[in-house]
Amino acid sequence: MKGPGCAGVDLDGLVLLLGRFVHVGAAVDLLLKDADAAAEFAAVDVLPLLMAEMPEGVSRGQVEELLPKLQPDYVSTDGVTGRNRGPILEALPRLAADGPAARALVMAVNCRAGLDRLVGRFTPVDGSEPPAPEPSNDHPEVRLSRSLMTLAQSGAPSWGGDPTEATTEFDMPRRPVTFRRTHADAAALALSAVAAQSPGGRGAGAGRALMTYATHPFVSGPPGRWRIVRCDMPEDAAAARAPATGKAFRTATSAALVLAVGAGTRRVLWEYAPDGTFPADGPLAAAGARLVRADVLAPVRPGDWFTRFAELYRERGSSPPRPELAQALAERLGLSVAEATVLLMAYVPAAPHQAAESGNYRPGHFSYDLEQWKIREKEARTAVAGLVSALGPEAIATLYDKLLPDDPERLWTTGPDVDRAAEWWLAELGSPLPVPTGLLPPLAKELHPPTGEPATARRSDAGQGCWWPAPRPAALTGRVAAGADCLAPAASRLAGEPQPLALPRIAAWLAYRTPAGDPLRPRIGAAMARLREEIASATGPLTLFSLQSHHLMGNPPPTEALTAHPAVTAEADETYAMDRLRLDPAALKGPDDPLLRSLDDYLDSLFPSQWLPSPSGLPALADLRLLLSEDFGALGEHLAADATRVPGWEQHPARAVPRLVEECAGAHGLGPDAAALYLMLLALPDPTDRNVRTWTGWKPARFRAAVAELGASPLVVRGTRPRAGRSLFLPGAWQERKPPRLPIEAVKLGLLPLAREHRSTAHMAAVPSAPLPTLFARAWQGRQRTERPGDEPAAAGPS
Repeated sequence: MKGPGCAGVDLDGLVLLLGRFVHVGAAVDLLLKDADAAAEFAAVDVLPLLMAEMPEGVSRGQVEELLPKLQPDYVSTDGVTGRNRGPILEALPRLAADGPAARALVMAVNCRAGLDRLVGRFTPVDGSEPPAPEPSNDHPEVRLSRSLMTLAQSGAPSWGGDPTEATTEFDMPRRPVTFRRTHADAAALALSAVAAQSPGGRGAGAGRALMTYATHPFVSGPPGRWRIVRCDMPEDAAAARAPATGKAFRTATSAALVLAVGAGTRRVLWEYAPDGTFPADGPLAAAGARLVRADVLAPVRPGDWFTRFAELYRERGSSPPRPELAQALAERLGLSVAEATVLLMAYVPAAPHQAAESGNYRPGHFSYDLEQWKIREKEARTAVAGLVSALGPEAIATLYDKLLPDDPERLWTTGPDVDRAAEWWLAELGSPLPVPTGLLPPLAKELHPPTGEPATARRSDAGQGCWWPAPRPAALTGRVAAGADCLAPAASRLAGEPQPLALPRIAAWLAYRTPAGDPLRPRIGAAMARLREEIASATGPLTLFSLQSHHLMGNPPPTEALTAHPAVTAEADETYAMDRLRLDPAALKGPDDPLLRSLDDYLDSLFPSQWLPSPSGLPALADLRLLLSEDFGALGEHLAADATRVPGWEQHPARAVPRLVEECAGAHGLGPDAAALYLMLLALPDPTDRNVRTWTGWKPARFRAAVAELGASPLVVRGTRPRAGRSLFLPGAWQERKPPRLPIEAVKLGLLPLAREHRSTAHMAAVPSAPLPTLFARAWQGRQRTERPGDEPAAAGPS
């Protein structure tokens, strides 16, 4: 293969070139191994290409300080949105987020990530050879540190204080210095390196970074000799007089090198003191610089740990995936398997160690890596969002440290130290809720969290990030499983604050997905009773969803027509740029109050970027309707008496309403199995072939016979419909639905309020809100009213 020819391209050309390799995909891993190509890509310096796109007045130092805070992300022609928008506007307020310079910044970050990935992909890897070359002290960053040591130990006179007259100047590496990032993320990188399975992925890059990191003097040498210093030069110092990147200064006890030039007069320096004695006011105090922060670097593990890790990684590469370890950790801590997996793989953003970098650790794995751990990329993203929302990056960083074993070889033999991590978790984050872990995988398929634009902090200097609550199915189901204590303060931080409107739909879903005799059902019933009791006790206004303005979509529609009702208020959030729409349930007449219909219509009218969910991570309007429903109260009572029933699925009419099966069979001349199947089609939201076989326990031959008998009658129509999962349907209108909801006959919508199509219901599969015996009886009675002896069944329209 010929070299990729990066020379002479601009930023747009580099984007185009890398995009071609993205489309080639994993074929590069198998076919295009080329050491020369890897070296050429490794030599590409994105920064000069980026600076050519920057307007006048934006310095290279400002850009170098900003880039580590940005993350690879999609860039549209509409501008920069999401997680990168805030850091860009904060660091360079003169740039418009929808302008070409802001887009170029994110594209540069994307290019760096793409180059790192391609270098790993092009690098030849022979299965019999080590997965990475032996790192040496000739790495440019290591040479830089050793040059600083030589300067500190030399007999050169101490610097006199003139910022224009540095002691010396070092040749800086062509690519930005990365050891600070590696130091900040070392624990996460070690976990990621051994967990990843893709030879050219971020895991391989993490392994190479740590092998170089192990050779750094501040890692392999005596502790307490190196520090990162941040200082501000005097305001009256002209930009030309302030020291630039690469300038080095020898003090009486140390030597310091300017690593980066930040916004304004900020300087970041790398300082070495041979005996650990640093200048108290910083290395540039003689020039009037103000010391802002100084951190003596201490790796998360001793230097010999990283030396041994580098040896093992060079010999063995990644370790085998351990999905069974994730399963055990999930059960121990009350997590979903996906949550436990992304923690073991270091797939969750985390705070930097010793604040060596301003931005958080940014994980990255290919979908192939996740598949080897038996989770899908969508599951991983949902799990990450929930953990970040519930715990925050500081707790995640501490967990990674606890997972890192004292002996690095254990990462290849037994895996991360889950025992130590679990002990810390239980002591610091609290005991888990009684999570029904077996129900989390099906719930993950039937709950799709909403997506949109997070709310930004009202004040950029408040230290707050963006706000978008992510639902955690493990926490929500765990609270319901707590029964009458579902709203009590929980010992676990992951349980979140008790919220009456977070649980009703989850409770109804759990009731529908558990058979009679399941010990969870009485606790679900107790939780429903407690929720109804809370809503009846005049709790005051509750948040249904929130509103925000968007730079492209503009302001949301006015709320005056809603807030004219005394029960509705729109309250400005104190921290984030959004308004919470709140409703006092005491002012409503019930689940069919016209005000609720108006709220549904308003929510449906919004653009996705103009609304945010309630604190539970879902819009709470449908949950409020459930709580106000007498059917929901009856369902709770039904579940509370579950111990008196014969075990089994109540979705099977022969078990739930045997007399009704006999009546249906007699009325239509059907056998009992065909009559039971007809009742399921009449009443249930999801009578797919697979579900019917699960609920009834029928063998294939018996199921086919029931389908054939009912299909030969005039009661149903046969056909093939997308995503229906069955071949028999009720006559009448058919309504399509997007996942996770199944399409449904319109005639059922009156029976199943949660099956109606609104934004407030669209994120969960539709389930009944009444006891199943009641539902079957209503469906049968309604069908009887629409039929006359000798007539065809009437086609029903939408409710």
